[in-house]
Amino acid sequence: MLTPDQQVFTEARAVQTSIAVLPFVNMSSDPEQEFFSDGITEEILNVLAKNKSLKVAGRTS
Repeated sequence: MLTPDQQVFTEARAVQTSIAVLPFVNMSSDPEQEFFSDGITEEILNVLAKNKSLKVAGRTS
């Protein structure tokens, strides 16, 4: 059985660091460049998701 102090400590350790990546916006006048802003957002999400100690919010979250 855990004492109240041990229980609080155990629960605090269960907290995981998380991050959300907001989508980049195509600010150019060329709509064909939309893929570039989408690609940057997706690549950042993919790289961050490889970090096991970090919880990354999905793009549609």
